[in-house]
Amino acid sequence: MNTINTMTGMDEEIQSPLTIDDEDVEQQHLSISSQPTRIPSRHQLDVSSSSGIPTSSGHIRPSRSGGMLSSLHSSVHDTSIVTSLRQSIQSKKPQDTTEKEHPHTNTFDETIKRVCIDAFGIIGIDVWLIDEHDGSFYHATNGYYRHYMYNPTGDRRKLALARLEDRSRKDYTAPERQIPGSGLAGYFWSSCSNHDRNNTWRDVRAITSDPDQPPDRRSNLLENAGFGKACGIPFDIRGHRGVVLYLARVSADQNQLCEQTNEIHLRVSADLIGAVSCSVITTKASINAKRERNAKTLRRVRAKMLALVAFASLAGSGLRTEYDDNMLKDEKEENAKSSFNTRFSSFYSSKTYRKSVFPMLGRSYRQSLLESVVNETKRRGLLLIEKSRGGRLQPPPSMKWLPTIHVFVGAFITMLILSVLSSSLKNATGYRYIILPPFGALMTLQYGLTAAPASQPRNALYGQIVSVSIALVVNTFIPSTSYSRVPLTTALAIASMCKLGVIHPPAGAAAALFASDDRFDVAFLGLFLLGNLIAISTAILINNLNDKKQYPIYYAFWSAKVKGLR
Repeated sequence: MNTINTMTGMDEEIQSPLTIDDEDVEQQHLSISSQPTRIPSRHQLDVSSSSGIPTSSGHIRPSRSGGMLSSLHSSVHDTSIVTSLRQSIQSKKPQDTTEKEHPHTNTFDETIKRVCIDAFGIIGIDVWLIDEHDGSFYHATNGYYRHYMYNPTGDRRKLALARLEDRSRKDYTAPERQIPGSGLAGYFWSSCSNHDRNNTWRDVRAITSDPDQPPDRRSNLLENAGFGKACGIPFDIRGHRGVVLYLARVSADQNQLCEQTNEIHLRVSADLIGAVSCSVITTKASINAKRERNAKTLRRVRAKMLALVAFASLAGSGLRTEYDDNMLKDEKEENAKSSFNTRFSSFYSSKTYRKSVFPMLGRSYRQSLLESVVNETKRRGLLLIEKSRGGRLQPPPSMKWLPTIHVFVGAFITMLILSVLSSSLKNATGYRYIILPPFGALMTLQYGLTAAPASQPRNALYGQIVSVSIALVVNTFIPSTSYSRVPLTTALAIASMCKLGVIHPPAGAAAALFASDDRFDVAFLGLFLLGNLIAISTAILINNLNDKKQYPIYYAFWSAKVKGLR
């Protein structure tokens, strides 16, 4: 009896892993049904005829007690069943590693292609994903697509395009990792959000020529290949983050690119591309996990099958048991189950359960919450340390001697003019003069970083007006003896400039300077703005005498901005 119980338990364990996959069950059923029908032995007919029940397939189904031995005996000695199970195991071996590991890669490629073709004015798409370990951007696999109708002319553009796309070339430029604020992906990630209502289009040349931007070879090649405008839309799909870059010609109509339906299409398509790229990553992980589970299951089934066959060959036909003992055992098990269910239901409704289990659940919840907070703190701490190590980018090259001399001459002449004017005013009025310290920072911008947005006349004038006005207003409410006046004024001035899009570093210094002394009033503000006008006029004259410089890049004081262009 114990032998039969052991065999029965082993047989149940063997069958349970095979029912995990529907394909295994179907293949096993077809394999068994394809074998010729076995003729039952006389002993089996005698047992089943008294208590057996005919099944729909024509076989005799033995009763619970009388057919147990005959069923096990026939299944153990049926070599066709063992053979079919072995074939099922062999057919379910792990697939070859050379199999395509990204089943949705074609879907990802097709998604990018259809988005590029369906959108207006888009001639290229570039997809970048965020590495959550260090916060950098890496290029998505097959994440670059160029419109099939865009074939640039000119040797310069063709060469740049070949260096972007032809991997067989020696000068092929592979996508390098970028950090927030660097490259096109980092630039749009830092300046845009997936909650923005309007898309932001920028001239690629304005980004690559910005001295505040670190040099990026891929951005320069995209510009040289004819991708004149770029728009970056971030996405966040269940923690899978990245940015989709849409590329257009430099001559593309800005208003049509920012047309409402086209904007909505680009934003929705960015989320779609992000979702498909996330699906590629999660599908690969799921397939690997499934293969590991299947391999473990197959090894376990193979070992049990071999043990079963070996045991059956040793046991032979001498298997015997007592049916009454089996029936008695089953009845005892059923009684035990009913008794346990009764005791469990009474305990579940008792006060003891509520007093013991509810606090335990509360402790478990607090423990899990604490663990999640600790893990998140560790993750952010490691990310902070990784970011603090730097972006590992090359610093910009030093300026050559001739441009350096030009910077010296421009800064010297401008500061000389302002210094003479300030001294003349002080001698004439006795106490009013032009505050000179912020102009040192202005000279650095106008002659050292000529193409930077903070250097342009619009930022210089508007930034100074906003910052100094805030300082004068704060001075009327907070006395100079307060320690919070200078920090508050400076913080308000910087935040206001950022919000209005007129960031100008010298204006932050001017706000702190005006807040430090009650002597500075509206008259000093007028003289300070006069000095800025003189500095801007001098910078326009001196910078444009150099063939390799142009100042300003734009004015944009009153002209209406094109929609979506910043």
